[in-house]
Amino acid sequence: MKGLNHRIASLKTWLRISVTLLGMLSILCLQAALNPVFAQTDNRSGSAGATELLIPVGAKSVGLAGAIGASVSGAEAMYWNPAGLARAANPEIMASTMSYIADIQMHNVAGAIEISKFGAFGLTFQSIDFGDIPLTTNDDPEGRLGRSYSPTFFVGALSWARSLNERVFIGASLKYIHEEIVQSLASGVAFDLGLQVHTPFNVWLGLSVRNFGPNLRFSGNSLDSDQSDLQTEIKTAEFELPTMFDLSIAGDVELNPMNELRWMLSYAQHSFQSDDLHLGLEYAFRAQFFLRSGYEYDLEQDEHSVYSSSFALGCGVRYAVQNTHVEFDYAYRSARYFSGNHVFTLKLML
Repeated sequence: MKGLNHRIASLKTWLRISVTLLGMLSILCLQAALNPVFAQTDNRSGSAGATELLIPVGAKSVGLAGAIGASVSGAEAMYWNPAGLARAANPEIMASTMSYIADIQMHNVAGAIEISKFGAFGLTFQSIDFGDIPLTTNDDPEGRLGRSYSPTFFVGALSWARSLNERVFIGASLKYIHEEIVQSLASGVAFDLGLQVHTPFNVWLGLSVRNFGPNLRFSGNSLDSDQSDLQTEIKTAEFELPTMFDLSIAGDVELNPMNELRWMLSYAQHSFQSDDLHLGLEYAFRAQFFLRSGYEYDLEQDEHSVYSSSFALGCGVRYAVQNTHVEFDYAYRSARYFSGNHVFTLKLML
């Protein structure tokens, strides 16, 4: 009788997994059908809008070249796969900063907490610092007056995730996007959906749909024109969000009780640029010291892409201070035509 009950329970578990996978695959098929840009082979990366949504978050993930969708957990998961938010064992706070290309700085703060049976919730805020840019006009084309401006770009997100059972995790994020340049701005929302499955073979599977949402458009006073006493307003074209799909897999190899390797692989399909593969490898010593490496391979080898076939390196240390675990991570990502990116992340697991 016990054996029969166990088989029934296992059947129910895998039925839930199958239904969840089928639901996510249906969403992917629907998105591909409704958004014909995925069927195009031309690289349209220069025409994408809100590309700040593609700037990676977290030194751990960057050090693994973004091949993290199946195994990421906690606050860092809100960017890569919101389903991983449900696997945060304790409340978590994360702060991260990146030196991006062309002296641009990206900053991110995030927090995650589990609330009883309602699941796990998280908040994240990402901003970009462009510095001061010289302001030029028709009357001052060379900017000799010394005026400057700084664009305001930020993304805020509310995420939710929960476990369907001990092996299946689902999650979703609602993002608010804000871009402001002088007195012109564009704002809107986007959605992420995520799934993680822990198979009986100790292999993790991940699936996520990111940055899916309506088109945005710039408007504002700086687009107004007053010529010959005739007030006009320039109508700007709408721009699409850089939607992407990510399929990933990860697994652990225990060398001995103190040494462990984790391998990971992901395939990313983009709406505005060529698809790519991400490979990552992490070595952990006593679950306290970490070495990471990763490689991003552009399937079309676009010579104009900044991160086509880029490599990444990283390291991290985790230690306990009374009941709080502190983790510090660093990563470097190579870039074509620019200096590489440096990422620093601090996490507090309360």
